Amino acid sequence: MAQAHPSCRIILFKRNIADARQTRSLLAESTALCAAGSFRCVDLEGGIVDRLRDALAPTPSAQAVARAAQATGNSGLVREHGELVARAVTVFGFNTTLAPVLDLALPASAAVMGTRAAASSASGVVEFARSFLAGLAAHGVAGCGKHFPGLGGGSLDSHLETPAIHRSYQELWSEDLFPYRELHRELPMVMVSHAAYPTLRAEIFPQPRLLSGSPPSCANASAIAESFFPTILKWAGF
Repeated sequence: MAQAHPSCRIILFKRNIADARQTRSLLAESTALCAAGSFRCVDLEGGIVDRLRDALAPTPSAQAVARAAQATGNSGLVREHGELVARAVTVFGFNTTLAPVLDLALPASAAVMGTRAAASSASGVVEFARSFLAGLAAHGVAGCGKHFPGLGGGSLDSHLETPAIHRSYQELWSEDLFPYRELHRELPMVMVSHAAYPTLRAEIFPQPRLLSGSPPSCANASAIAESFFPTILKWAGF
Protein backbone atom coordinates (compact mmCIF):
# COMPACT_ATOMS: atom_id res chain seq x y z
CA MET A 1 0.00 0.00 0.00
CA ALA A 2 1.30 3.44 -0.90
CA GLN A 3 2.24 5.61 2.07
CA ALA A 4 2.08 9.34 2.55
CA HIS A 5 5.32 11.15 1.85
CA PRO A 6 6.11 13.53 4.74
CA SER A 7 7.95 16.09 2.63
CA CYS A 8 5.48 16.33 -0.25
CA ARG A 9 4.85 19.81 -1.65
CA ILE A 10 2.67 20.79 -4.59
CA ILE A 11 2.77 23.97 -6.67
CA LEU A 12 0.35 24.72 -9.50
CA PHE A 13 0.89 27.25 -12.25
CA LYS A 14 -1.54 29.22 -14.40
CA ARG A 15 -1.65 26.47 -17.03
CA ASN A 16 -2.87 24.00 -14.38
CA ILE A 17 -5.79 26.16 -13.22
CA ALA A 18 -9.16 26.42 -14.95
CA ASP A 19 -11.60 27.14 -12.13
CA ALA A 20 -12.03 26.51 -8.40
CA ARG A 21 -13.74 23.12 -8.74
CA GLN A 22 -11.18 21.73 -11.19
CA THR A 23 -8.28 23.06 -9.14
CA ARG A 24 -9.53 21.65 -5.85
CA SER A 25 -10.05 18.27 -7.55
CA LEU A 26 -6.53 18.36 -9.01
CA LEU A 27 -5.04 19.28 -5.64
CA ALA A 28 -6.97 16.51 -3.91
CA GLU A 29 -5.67 13.97 -6.41
CA SER A 30 -2.08 15.24 -6.39
CA THR A 31 -1.84 15.45 -2.60
CA ALA A 32 -3.49 12.08 -1.92
CA LEU A 33 -0.09 10.59 -1.08
CA CYS A 34 1.12 13.63 0.85
CA ALA A 35 1.20 13.88 4.60
CA ALA A 36 -1.49 15.97 6.27
CA GLY A 37 -0.62 19.64 6.31
CA SER A 38 1.53 19.52 3.18
CA PHE A 39 2.13 22.76 1.29
CA ARG A 40 -0.23 23.47 -1.60
CA CYS A 41 1.34 26.47 -3.28
CA VAL A 42 0.38 29.05 -5.86
CA ASP A 43 2.16 32.22 -6.95
CA LEU A 44 -0.23 35.06 -6.20
CA GLU A 45 1.42 38.36 -5.36
CA GLY A 46 -1.13 40.55 -7.13
CA GLY A 47 -0.50 42.63 -10.23
CA ILE A 48 1.58 40.95 -12.93
CA VAL A 49 2.17 37.78 -10.88
CA ASP A 50 -1.31 36.36 -10.38
CA ARG A 51 -1.94 32.73 -11.35
CA LEU A 52 -5.66 33.06 -10.59
CA ARG A 53 -6.24 36.13 -12.76
CA ASP A 54 -8.09 34.35 -15.57
CA ALA A 55 -10.03 32.00 -13.30
CA LEU A 56 -11.11 34.59 -10.76
CA ALA A 57 -10.31 38.30 -11.17
CA PRO A 58 -7.19 40.46 -11.24
CA THR A 59 -5.68 41.34 -7.84
CA PRO A 60 -3.93 44.68 -7.32
CA SER A 61 -0.14 44.78 -7.15
CA ALA A 62 1.86 45.21 -3.95
CA GLN A 63 3.16 48.58 -5.11
CA ALA A 64 -0.32 49.88 -5.99
CA VAL A 65 -1.68 48.86 -2.58
CA ALA A 66 1.32 50.32 -0.72
CA ARG A 67 0.97 53.63 -2.55
CA ALA A 68 -2.79 53.73 -1.96
CA ALA A 69 -2.25 53.08 1.75
CA GLN A 70 0.30 55.90 1.91
CA ALA A 71 -1.82 58.34 -0.10
CA THR A 72 -4.95 57.76 1.97
CA GLY A 73 -3.28 57.26 5.33
CA ASN A 74 -5.13 53.96 5.62
CA SER A 75 -2.49 51.38 6.55
CA GLY A 76 -5.24 48.79 6.92
CA LEU A 77 -5.41 48.51 3.13
CA VAL A 78 -2.29 46.35 3.13
CA ARG A 79 -3.72 43.83 5.59
CA GLU A 80 -6.95 43.82 3.56
CA HIS A 81 -4.85 43.04 0.50
CA GLY A 82 -3.33 40.07 2.34
CA GLU A 83 -6.77 38.87 3.36
CA LEU A 84 -8.06 39.24 -0.21
CA VAL A 85 -5.18 37.12 -1.51
CA ALA A 86 -5.73 34.56 1.27
CA ARG A 87 -9.43 34.19 0.52
CA ALA A 88 -8.68 33.76 -3.17
CA VAL A 89 -6.13 31.01 -2.68
CA THR A 90 -8.21 29.11 -0.12
CA VAL A 91 -11.24 29.07 -2.40
CA PHE A 92 -9.09 27.20 -4.91
CA GLY A 93 -7.76 24.79 -2.28
CA PHE A 94 -4.29 26.26 -1.69
CA ASN A 95 -2.78 26.95 1.72
CA THR A 96 0.37 28.82 0.64
CA THR A 97 1.06 31.78 -1.63
CA LEU A 98 4.55 32.65 -2.80
CA ALA A 99 4.39 36.24 -1.59
CA PRO A 100 5.28 38.86 -0.45
CA VAL A 101 8.17 40.18 -2.51
CA LEU A 102 10.81 41.62 -0.16
CA ASP A 103 13.01 43.11 -2.89
CA LEU A 104 13.62 46.85 -2.80
CA ALA A 105 12.10 48.95 -5.59
CA LEU A 106 15.43 50.34 -6.80
CA PRO A 107 16.04 52.08 -10.18
CA ALA A 108 18.28 49.24 -11.40
CA SER A 109 15.45 46.70 -11.30
CA ALA A 110 12.50 48.94 -12.16
CA ALA A 111 12.13 47.62 -15.71
CA VAL A 112 12.21 44.01 -14.50
CA MET A 113 10.34 44.14 -11.18
CA GLY A 114 7.71 46.63 -12.27
CA THR A 115 5.04 46.95 -9.58
CA ARG A 116 6.00 43.76 -7.72
CA ALA A 117 8.18 45.59 -5.16
CA ALA A 118 6.19 47.50 -2.56
CA ALA A 119 8.72 50.18 -1.58
CA SER A 120 12.19 51.52 -2.25
CA SER A 121 13.17 51.63 1.42
CA ALA A 122 13.83 48.59 3.59
CA SER A 123 11.56 49.94 6.32
CA GLY A 124 8.77 50.45 3.80
CA VAL A 125 9.11 46.87 2.61
CA VAL A 126 8.95 45.60 6.19
CA GLU A 127 5.87 47.67 6.95
CA PHE A 128 4.07 46.33 3.90
CA ALA A 129 5.14 42.72 4.35
CA ARG A 130 4.25 42.60 8.05
CA SER A 131 0.68 43.72 7.41
CA PHE A 132 0.33 41.53 4.32
CA LEU A 133 1.53 38.44 6.21
CA ALA A 134 -0.89 39.21 9.04
CA GLY A 135 -3.72 39.26 6.50
CA LEU A 136 -2.67 35.88 5.14
CA ALA A 137 -2.30 34.39 8.61
CA ALA A 138 -5.79 35.54 9.59
CA HIS A 139 -7.11 33.01 7.06
CA GLY A 140 -4.60 30.26 7.76
CA VAL A 141 -2.51 30.89 4.65
CA ALA A 142 1.30 30.76 4.72
CA GLY A 143 3.36 33.36 2.88
CA CYS A 144 6.86 33.23 1.44
CA GLY A 145 9.40 36.06 1.47
CA LYS A 146 11.35 36.45 -1.75
CA HIS A 147 13.82 36.77 -3.46
CA PHE A 148 16.62 36.27 -0.93
CA PRO A 149 19.05 38.01 -0.55
CA GLY A 150 17.53 40.65 -2.84
CA LEU A 151 16.98 41.36 -6.53
CA GLY A 152 16.50 45.10 -6.17
CA GLY A 153 19.91 45.82 -7.63
CA GLY A 154 19.51 43.55 -10.65
CA SER A 155 18.64 44.63 -14.18
CA LEU A 156 18.01 41.19 -15.73
CA ASP A 157 15.03 38.86 -15.44
CA SER A 158 16.36 35.99 -13.32
CA HIS A 159 13.85 33.61 -14.94
CA LEU A 160 15.79 34.00 -18.19
CA GLU A 161 19.33 35.05 -17.24
CA THR A 162 21.57 35.21 -14.18
CA PRO A 163 21.69 38.83 -13.01
CA ALA A 164 24.95 40.10 -11.55
CA ILE A 165 23.99 42.31 -8.62
CA HIS A 166 26.73 44.75 -7.64
CA ARG A 167 25.70 45.46 -4.07
CA SER A 168 28.29 45.68 -1.32
CA TYR A 169 28.08 43.50 1.77
CA GLN A 170 27.12 46.59 3.80
CA GLU A 171 24.35 47.51 1.35
CA LEU A 172 22.97 43.99 1.37
CA TRP A 173 23.10 43.69 5.16
CA SER A 174 21.61 47.09 6.00
CA GLU A 175 19.09 47.33 3.15
CA ASP A 176 18.30 44.18 1.13
CA LEU A 177 18.58 41.80 4.09
CA PHE A 178 16.90 44.11 6.57
CA PRO A 179 13.39 42.74 5.83
CA TYR A 180 14.58 39.16 6.41
CA ARG A 181 16.22 40.14 9.70
CA GLU A 182 13.16 42.04 10.90
CA LEU A 183 10.59 39.48 9.78
CA HIS A 184 12.43 36.24 10.61
CA ARG A 185 9.77 35.25 13.18
CA GLU A 186 6.89 36.06 10.84
CA LEU A 187 8.08 34.46 7.60
CA PRO A 188 6.90 30.84 7.26
CA MET A 189 9.43 30.32 4.46
CA VAL A 190 11.87 32.11 2.18
CA MET A 191 12.56 31.73 -1.55
CA VAL A 192 16.20 32.02 -2.62
CA SER A 193 16.93 33.93 -5.83
CA HIS A 194 18.88 32.96 -8.94
CA ALA A 195 21.52 35.66 -8.92
CA ALA A 196 25.24 36.29 -8.60
CA TYR A 197 26.85 38.88 -6.34
CA PRO A 198 30.29 39.73 -7.81
CA THR A 199 31.26 42.20 -5.08
CA LEU A 200 30.90 39.52 -2.41
CA ARG A 201 33.94 37.29 -2.58
CA ALA A 202 33.25 33.61 -2.23
CA GLU A 203 35.78 33.21 0.57
CA ILE A 204 33.42 35.13 2.87
CA PHE A 205 31.04 32.19 2.79
CA PRO A 206 31.68 28.56 3.77
CA GLN A 207 31.76 26.11 0.85
CA PRO A 208 29.86 28.36 -1.59
CA ARG A 209 28.01 26.84 -4.51
CA LEU A 210 28.81 28.75 -7.67
CA LEU A 211 26.37 29.35 -10.50
CA SER A 212 27.24 28.09 -13.95
CA GLY A 213 29.07 30.84 -15.78
CA SER A 214 29.79 32.86 -12.63
CA PRO A 215 33.36 33.97 -11.88
CA PRO A 216 35.08 31.61 -9.38
CA SER A 217 35.27 34.39 -6.78
CA CYS A 218 31.61 35.35 -7.13
CA ALA A 219 29.19 34.37 -4.36
CA ASN A 220 25.66 33.37 -5.29
CA ALA A 221 22.37 33.50 -3.36
CA SER A 222 22.65 29.92 -2.09
CA ALA A 223 26.09 30.57 -0.60
CA ILE A 224 24.82 33.73 1.09
CA ALA A 225 21.81 31.83 2.48
CA GLU A 226 24.09 29.16 3.95
CA SER A 227 25.95 31.85 5.85
CA PHE A 228 23.05 34.17 6.70
CA PHE A 229 20.38 31.88 8.11
CA PRO A 230 22.46 30.06 10.74
CA THR A 231 23.82 33.44 11.83
CA ILE A 232 20.44 35.16 12.08
CA LEU A 233 18.81 32.21 13.83
CA LYS A 234 21.59 32.05 16.39
CA TRP A 235 21.38 35.82 16.87
CA ALA A 236 17.60 35.51 17.42
CA GLY A 237 18.04 32.85 20.08
CA PHE A 238 16.92 29.74 18.18
